Amino acid sequence: MARRGEASQLQRVTLSFQLHQRLQSLARRFAKNPNLAFGVAVLVAVSTLAAFAPLVDRADPLKLSPYERLSPPSAKHWFGTDPTGRDLYSRTVHGARLSLLVGFSVVVAVSVVGGALGLVTGYSVIRGFL
Repeated sequence: MARRGEASQLQRVTLSFQLHQRLQSLARRFAKNPNLAFGVAVLVAVSTLAAFAPLVDRADPLKLSPYERLSPPSAKHWFGTDPTGRDLYSRTVHGARLSLLVGFSVVVAVSVVGGALGLVTGYSVIRGFL
């Protein structure tokens, strides 16, 4: 029984070491390419804002305020307002949410369709249909 526990402990240490090596490799890659690090940081920030859009929006993105139309950026409206008085920050955050949802949906759909076509084509070539 002791050997099984020791083997399990050894596996955990090995996995921990492998994870540490991969994280170091990733850190070196980011250090070599600051544009990659910046792009990943922007993607993470936008994704986080989009995921928590209902919690971080400052106003209803569809609410019309004709008295506040075309107002410049302020403490109340961080990005200002559009010609109908809607808060641009809220509209941007909610728009990012929709854009990321559409983007990820397209990636999944294309991956499924492409994978299916690749499987069919590969199988037909192996079997001599094509």
